[in-house]
Amino acid sequence: EDGDHWLAAQAGIGRTLVASGASTAAGEFFDGLVAEDPEASVDLRLAEGQVFSDAGEPKRALAVYDAALGVAPDDQDLLYARALVLEQDGDAPAAENDLTTLVKRQPDDAVALNALGYTLTQHTDRYAEARGYIQRALVLQPGDPAIMDSMGWVEYRLGDKPLALQYLQKAYAVEPDPEIAAHLVEVLLASGDKDGAHALWLKASAAD
Repeated sequence: EDGDHWLAAQAGIGRTLVASGASTAAGEFFDGLVAEDPEASVDLRLAEGQVFSDAGEPKRALAVYDAALGVAPDDQDLLYARALVLEQDGDAPAAENDLTTLVKRQPDDAVALNALGYTLTQHTDRYAEARGYIQRALVLQPGDPAIMDSMGWVEYRLGDKPLALQYLQKAYAVEPDPEIAAHLVEVLLASGDKDGAHALWLKASAAD
């Protein structure tokens, strides 16, 4: 009833229901779990929202997070989760608003700082501001590949391709993630290294 895999099992049931086309039943399933164990409501709603987000149903995920934040408006994890889905759903200004709120509440939250900087890099031309947030995150977690990837990407947008390559190559060496690879391929191409870009694309596409 409260073992280490209990929450993961509930999420698995939810994913199975959604995959079988029973999204409404999945929502009712999580509602029932929350009614049985209100103290676990935040964790359960985070799991439910992730299930819908992973299944390509961001509107349902947003409805879950909106309702959960109505009950727990100060929960940082819920706010961060909603910001990610807002960005996924194409509402970058709303995602920026949630992430800005997170950073104001916890100025040393490296994950939120990086997410805000990356969102600004992707969806605005406020690159200098974005770099400031990412730089703060990198000071807090200097070896984090996701933050190094963001720094490389914003340096590329700012026009410093050599520095962008340094950050992206370091990030990819730590974690050969497909998104990091995609950024690195683009910067290699922009830097004139077509052979390097092609070789990396073949390696990354074979792995993922």
